[in-house]
Amino acid sequence: MRKLLYAVGLMALLCPHGSAQTLQGKEVSGAIYLNDGTVIITPFIYHEKEQMIVEKKDTGLEVYTIFHVDSFFFYDTELMWQRRFRKIKYRDREHFFETVTPGKVSILRIRMVHSAPESMIASKADRHRLNYRYFIFYEHELHYLNYYHLKNLEKLFPQHWPELLEFAQKRSLSFYKISDKIQLIRKLNTVLDEQDTFSLQ
Repeated sequence: MRKLLYAVGLMALLCPHGSAQTLQGKEVSGAIYLNDGTVIITPFIYHEKEQMIVEKKDTGLEVYTIFHVDSFFFYDTELMWQRRFRKIKYRDREHFFETVTPGKVSILRIRMVHSAPESMIASKADRHRLNYRYFIFYEHELHYLNYYHLKNLEKLFPQHWPELLEFAQKRSLSFYKISDKIQLIRKLNTVLDEQDTFSLQ
């Protein structure tokens, strides 16, 4: 069933009236890591909603989907940072998740199929907040960030919780606002990295 859905999606992109749609979008420079270990370094277009990668060749178009690709990255000139995606299973289905905050406790996100109405978009930050779902990823488990209470971190990292709590209080961070949760996770990863560096000395 999943392969049928992807096939339908590919047909929609590659049919005559959809071929222009396939070529639409910003071409980026990056690398694609296939499931068989092959690394392809090439410019490509990433259709984020459809989760499809399109490479333009002299002989035509090469389309890569979740069934071919393990991970990939590219430099986004608009956002001015390198975006990294990897395949992770969520609710019995694999998706390409983008890493927002790397580390032992990662923040990942995935583009929603439907965009928020333009009337709700006042800034680029709104576009990223409303058009994506954010997740926390720890020890191979994904949790929807909206519903994840950061008090759970107290149980996972009790030795670092006082420092996190002080960090949150000094900056008036909320345990319920996504952007504040991301700041707290970044702080936690910094603390964990410092701990690992100290233990190696």
